[in-house]
Order: sequence, then C-alpha cells, then structure tokens
Amino acid sequence: GIAGLVSALRLAHAGMEVHVVEAASQAGGKIRQLSAGGAQIDSGPTVFAMRWIFDQIYQAVGTRLEAQLQIDPLPVIARHAWSDGSVLDLFADQERSVAAVREFAGPAEADRFVQFCATARRVYDELEGPFIRSPSPSAAQMMGRLGARGLGVLMGLGPTRSLWDSLGRHFHDPRMRQLFARYATYCGSSPWEAPATLMLIAQVEMDGVWAIRGGMYALVQNLQALAQARGVHALVPQMLSAMAHDLERGTGPWQAEALALPQAFLLTHGAVAQARFLAEGLQVDAARMRANLEATHGMIMGEAVMMRLAPILGRGEAHHKVNEACDAVRAEGITLAAALSRIPAIAARLDAAAVAAMTDPASYLGSAGEFTDRVVARARAALAVK
Repeated sequence: GIAGLVSALRLAHAGMEVHVVEAASQAGGKIRQLSAGGAQIDSGPTVFAMRWIFDQIYQAVGTRLEAQLQIDPLPVIARHAWSDGSVLDLFADQERSVAAVREFAGPAEADRFVQFCATARRVYDELEGPFIRSPSPSAAQMMGRLGARGLGVLMGLGPTRSLWDSLGRHFHDPRMRQLFARYATYCGSSPWEAPATLMLIAQVEMDGVWAIRGGMYALVQNLQALAQARGVHALVPQMLSAMAHDLERGTGPWQAEALALPQAFLLTHGAVAQARFLAEGLQVDAARMRANLEATHGMIMGEAVMMRLAPILGRGEAHHKVNEACDAVRAEGITLAAALSRIPAIAARLDAAAVAAMTDPASYLGSAGEFTDRVVARARAALAVK
C-alpha cells in the first residue's frame, strides 16, 4: 500500500537497503485500477485530498509534488444522486454548496448544513495537531494536548455517539444524513458504529480535493519509480516473479527465491510453534462460541448467504439484497434471517425454513468435521504408540 511505498522511499532516500515485498499482483493497496472497455478506472480512492501530507513526503525525498505529477484542483467535491432522481453537488466553495443545499432541501436544511460545516471545522481544528499530525497518538497524550477547549468540542459531539446519531441531530432531510454517513465507509466501518468525529472529513474535503492526471494509480506508479531510482528492490508479488515461464520452471530471473523461501520457512515454523502453544492450553467453551456466533444476529453468514442466493437472484442482486438485509439488522436489531425473509424477491423464492438454514453457521462448516476427525485420529494413534 501507500504506507509501505512511502516508508520504502524514505528509508532508501536515507541510504538504507530496502526490499518491498507485495503479496498482490500490483502495489498500491486500496489504490488500484480495473480495466473496463479498454479504459483504466480507479477502483479505490478517486480523488486526492489532504495534499499537504504528500507535499511533505515529496519534499523529504528532495523533490516536489508538482514536479512529479500533474494535479488539478476540482471545483466539485462530489455529485450525489438518489433513486428518486434528485441530485446534489457539493463544491470546494462552501457558499456554492450552501446555495445547492438550499435549492435541494430548502433554506432550513441549508442553515443546518452551515452549522454542520462549522462543527466539522471545530472538530478538525482541535484534532489536527493532537491526532491527525501526531506520528503515534495515544489516548493520554491526545487528552493532554486537546486541553479544556478541545475536550469541550468533543464532549459536545457526545463521547459515545455514532456518526449516524450525530448526523440525525444535524439534519432533518434523510438524504443529507445518508450523504455524510458515507464517510464511515472510508475506513471500512458503518455509520452506526463509527464515531461522530468522522464528520471532520467534511472539512478535509472543503479544504480541497484534486484530480491526478492518469488516475490515482499514477501516484502509486510515481512513488514506485522514485523508490526504485533510490535502489529499492521491489518484489511484486514476491513469488509471482519466480513463477514458471517455460516448462514449469523459469529460466529467467529468480531474484525472489533467495529472499522469499528462507522467510517462508521461518514464518511457517513460527506459525506451527504458536499453533502448538495455543492447542496445548486450549479450553473449548461451546456456549461462549455459540454466543460469539450469535452476537452478529446472523451477519457472520452474510457472505455464505450471498453465494447461495447468487444462483437464484444473480450475483449482483444477491449482493445488494444481503447488504440491504444487513443494514436492517444493524438498524433494528433483528436477525439476518428475519431481515431476508421480508425482502419480497427472497420471500417469493424461499420459505422461512430455507432462509433459516442459509443463515445457520452449522450449515457452513465445509470439510471442517472431516479434517478434525483426521487430526484427532492421528493424535490418538501417536499417543497409543507412546
């Protein structure tokens, strides 16, 4: 990912020998591109924000961001559209955004948007130093640096309030609440679980977003080029470069093996040793295991349900329906089976018993039982010999 590439670049610039090991087919982590109709489409972050971070990174390795990439400021932060045909653009210019919200949702909601922006600004200002710019923030350190004013701002949000709850206090139009709830997805979370402080992303976007010519993946390619120019050895992925090229055995470069294979043996040995340590002290609490499974109200089976619905509804529609059901589970506290059963497209094809079976973890064990029996049989045989 970006953190690994930047670390490699800065270490190499400091004169160290660096090897970058990547398991995926290309570097970049979440920043990646997919091919669609012959065009390369960003399939991760699509705009460039918090530019000051990369200004510092490029300066630290003796160059400038503008000297390496072509970056254009975007007047439109994002366009939001709903199934009823309504559309709302938010702009880098806050006054234009306020006018757009006024036309979209009325003057009262526009006033609430202004108040929301002011709160986001205060949250960002208070957290920028103690948290965002801190290399290794801790709770104690952050509390000390926030001071009375900063703590007051955070307490005003509600120390345990979720982003979704906080947005409900700011906006009356559900579309506005949905719009800003998307911030939770930036960190792989849910608006029902993410903290209200994530609203500061609104300020990050209003501080400016940019488009990189060639797409966001151009940033990854540039960091790779700078790193390799400073002697970084990139193995992307580590073993792919050592795969068979002809007759099941490559006759070309094998630079990955010398680094990869010894490390693979060491890691395997460590994993086996830890597995033995855990197994020797293992105590099975079936009731606790069942409680852990049931804690998600069936959502742990979401992927399995989606795969079983795919032949019935189609893969894309199955994904959407399971996502819709999981949203209902989080919002209402019902089970996944109950949420699925009330979706017409599913209820028309599957009865309650079939849905319940799909969401039962016991139906998704695969070959686990067979593997367990084999291990137990071998262990008993070994003990019998002793």
